[in-house]
Amino acid sequence: MPLTTSGTASRQAQNIDIFGFELSDADLAAISALSRADGGLFGGDPDRHEEQ
Repeated sequence: MPLTTSGTASRQAQNIDIFGFELSDADLAAISALSRADGGLFGGDPDRHEEQ
């Protein structure tokens, strides 16, 4: 069970409701557009990545 940072029961219930939303076709298309044909995202190279 995830830990919440809220002390009120009603807010904890909101935090744990991970299925309380729906994605539209436009949302799904926008998410799908982020990926590339090679399976990568955003052009990052894990062998050359440095933390900021």
